[in-house]
Amino acid sequence: MALTEVSMDKPRYIERRSARNSSLSKDIAQHLYTRQLPGVAIVVVENPHIFMSSLRKQWFAILRTVQKERASTLTSERIRELNRQSMYMQRVPMAATVPDPDFKNGVFLVTPTQLAAIPPALHTIYITTPLEAEALNELYDQIPPHSLVVLY
Repeated sequence: MALTEVSMDKPRYIERRSARNSSLSKDIAQHLYTRQLPGVAIVVVENPHIFMSSLRKQWFAILRTVQKERASTLTSERIRELNRQSMYMQRVPMAATVPDPDFKNGVFLVTPTQLAAIPPALHTIYITTPLEAEALNELYDQIPPHSLVVLY
């Protein structure tokens, strides 16, 4: 899991991940949960509608874990933190559609051919299918500075 800067003028970070020990949707859901950044995340997959149901299932499994931990916690500071996490997880929209450039928040699942306009609020893009080098370089030019590209 190495982070690398792509260019000096507009830093973008690349993280190479492998989902060998778990499902791809579980790995992405866990990664999204640990980052909890405001903004847009894009997941590039072959079948967005099918993958979205799997991703949502994993997302809600993590949410249930957070809620269980919150119910068993006595520390008020930890309760507030878990409440914040739970509320965030319940509010984040997920859709198998191309994000509008004006969107400020959400997780969007698209096919490689739908990967055209990148919203300025993008914080993470997950690429789960092979892309040609030219398409990948175009993507690097489009994404906002300090965005993370996760390659599987």
